[in-house]
Amino acid sequence: MKRIRAFVIVDTNVFVSALITNSGHPFEILKLIEQGNVIPIFDKRILSEYYRVFHYDKFSLSERQITQALYMIIYNGIFVHDVQQTREKIIDSDDIPFFEVLFSVIRREEDTIWNTNHCR
Repeated sequence: MKRIRAFVIVDTNVFVSALITNSGHPFEILKLIEQGNVIPIFDKRILSEYYRVFHYDKFSLSERQITQALYMIIYNGIFVHDVQQTREKIIDSDDIPFFEVLFSVIRREEDTIWNTNHCR
């Protein structure tokens, strides 16, 4: 049976919730990433946000938990290097990196599909 994999851009709060509670839907997403069924997509800005938020005192995450989580994300994920900047107006400016990575991946997929179909 062919394994279905989902490519996702994971909001920081999902990871934080998974690391704090070790239960619920966020934790299930974390397990799916570890199993290779969900592939996180990110760029350097998103990784920086993960790192910054994971270190908030209010979450009381140990350095070991943070390191393991970041390693798991990087090891199982896809780093997007050439992110296209958006001109869209986004209410929460902290969400811009997430949207830009998403739009960059979608544009790349559309280009790949078009180029593949065009060559036939």
